[in-house]
Amino acid sequence: MKLLDYVKLRRAIILVAHIVLIILAYALAFILRFEWQIPPPYLSLFISTLALIVAVKGIVFYLFGLYQGLWRYVSMEDLLNILKATIVSSALFAFGIIIFYGHGFPRSIFVLDWTFCFLFLCGIRLSIRIARERFYFLEKIFPTTPNPQRGYPNRLSLSKSQNLKRKLLIVGAGQAGVIVKSEIQSNPKLNYEILGFVDDDRVKIGAKIQGIKVLGPIDQIPDIVRRYDVDEVIIAIPSANGEQMRRIYDVCNKTKIKPKSLPPLNQILEGELVRQIKDIEPEDLILREKVELDMDIIYKEISGKPILITGAGGTIGKELVLQLGRFSPSHIVLLDQVANETYITANCISNRFPDIKTTVCATNILDKDKIRRIISEYRPQIIYHAAAQKHVPLMEEDPAEAVIDNVVGTKRLMDVAIKEKVPKVILISTDKAVNPTSVMGATKRVCELMFLGLKDFKDSNTSFISVRFGNVIGSSGSLIPILKEEIKRGGPITITHPDMERYFMSISEAVQLVLQASAIGKGGELFVLDMGKRVRIMDVINKFLELSGLKKGEIEIKVMGMRPGEKIKEELWSEREEIMPTSHPKLFSIKSNCAFAYDFWEKIDELERFAYANNVPAIIYKLKEMVPEYTPSKYVQERWLSP
Repeated sequence: MKLLDYVKLRRAIILVAHIVLIILAYALAFILRFEWQIPPPYLSLFISTLALIVAVKGIVFYLFGLYQGLWRYVSMEDLLNILKATIVSSALFAFGIIIFYGHGFPRSIFVLDWTFCFLFLCGIRLSIRIARERFYFLEKIFPTTPNPQRGYPNRLSLSKSQNLKRKLLIVGAGQAGVIVKSEIQSNPKLNYEILGFVDDDRVKIGAKIQGIKVLGPIDQIPDIVRRYDVDEVIIAIPSANGEQMRRIYDVCNKTKIKPKSLPPLNQILEGELVRQIKDIEPEDLILREKVELDMDIIYKEISGKPILITGAGGTIGKELVLQLGRFSPSHIVLLDQVANETYITANCISNRFPDIKTTVCATNILDKDKIRRIISEYRPQIIYHAAAQKHVPLMEEDPAEAVIDNVVGTKRLMDVAIKEKVPKVILISTDKAVNPTSVMGATKRVCELMFLGLKDFKDSNTSFISVRFGNVIGSSGSLIPILKEEIKRGGPITITHPDMERYFMSISEAVQLVLQASAIGKGGELFVLDMGKRVRIMDVINKFLELSGLKKGEIEIKVMGMRPGEKIKEELWSEREEIMPTSHPKLFSIKSNCAFAYDFWEKIDELERFAYANNVPAIIYKLKEMVPEYTPSKYVQERWLSP
């Protein structure tokens, strides 16, 4: 059956069902009022008013949307809506009776009819929901989709035998756990029997939640799995941080069951829950606590404004575009010299948020005249500057390119923003700018200093704000994708140093930090996120191997030695910087104690001249002069500074 035909048939069935229930309730009201013996005059009255009550209630029910929605998902809100619809329709019907038939109509009929109608409409919905959750055969009689053979696309493994349900244990008896329970029970094709919840909340242990018992705390999962012969475990705690996920995973690892997990809540809201249940990824075990945004202040900052993003084709730029869509900017201008990825991102935002205008500009950040024309034409109120050279070893090979793209490109964007009176510019910085040992880190620190240096610039109406964060999981060329690919190939796994430690954050979290900082920043601030503890790279690799079903020794691990410009441990701030609280508990402002040289901007011009002349030794010395804490790597010293 075609989808359109199925929709029409379903609506017709629902309409007929409501008409039948309206008539049945009205008839039962008369029958009970006259104790099963309706006098002929009142029987005639029933017949003559039948069309009126069907018309009135049918129209009111339509206006209240009772013919829409899926009955198997009936909720308290639906029942309240039915209550309102039946009260309004009964009142209108009574008013019509008084107008057309006077006051000889039995008043008890109105009360009885309303009672039966309300109970019937609620009852049929609840009955369908209960039946669908309990009896699989109803899915064949009343399919949810016009093509039931296609089944339900999901990431849960299904039993080979439709008659043998898989026993499921849900970790987390909170709201997400209840949602998972309801979704699974309302999708019979998943063929699961929910045995119970586990939760550390002592108040919940032993209690029943919507008929499902909380069997015990998380530490008892191995015992519960053995006692009840559990087949699968789902972790329904989307707000869990890396430490909590590691604990739950380690407990589940004592059994032979590989647990599955839910994505973050913001991702759950973007699609069907069952489709998003997934195997646990290593990222789930190393991510820190999720950031809670002040949505109101971000919405006020962004809503209705044109926004420009440089580097929009990159990992951070793309995520910025997608997350900005939630806050209803009037226009997003995507600027990047790589057009293909940028167009894909623009199409994605247009499909998800069709009311937001998007424009793609295939432009190099160094083309100052073209940047000026773009800003002059589209008048962005906020610029997010994500365009940069970020690859540490490559920039050790070509320091001039790092200076040109990172420092010169940023300086030209700042000049245009000031001239065009852009209200706010946000710089995406990195923890590699702290006590840098690489050219890339030193150039990003210079960019931070340029933004800080304009804090007290009287002739500017532009606020310049910097945001510094650590490693972004999943970005192109980063640790996690490389490890996944190496394990997929069967090894060897390559690491630079076994004691290396890094801060980690998701792409989504990094961008949320940027949006929050841009909303609360007034100008001249350097923000940094409280990222918790550093994570040892070897611990990440061990978790990868564990989740892949591999043991130590089954795949070769090669220590390649540190690459040029790398550090054993990254830092989020230096000893010369003071950490200040902000209005957001996970966001800090850094007060820099460095003194700006009177000739700072002349040094920027000199650095630009050295870069275009490819005078690498002069570049390194100038970076060292501008960033005293910069320690050139051994590779840079031997290649560029040795006589």
